[in-house]
Amino acid sequence: MHLGELIDSIRVEKGHTKLWVAEQVNINYKTFVDKLKRDTFDGKELIRLAKLLNINLEELKDKI
Repeated sequence: MHLGELIDSIRVEKGHTKLWVAEQVNINYKTFVDKLKRDTFDGKELIRLAKLLNINLEELKDKI
């Protein structure tokens, strides 16, 4: 599974929309959707997403 797919599945599991997540981590909605498709999140974005969605980054790296 790719990083974007994993983040998106966690988002769905938590019951959040893509728009809500994008707004919370201060990423333009279209950019967020593109980053999900292309796995192009930078480190700061990953940390913000991890905090927002309660993702353990150590566990995340083992899943990708």
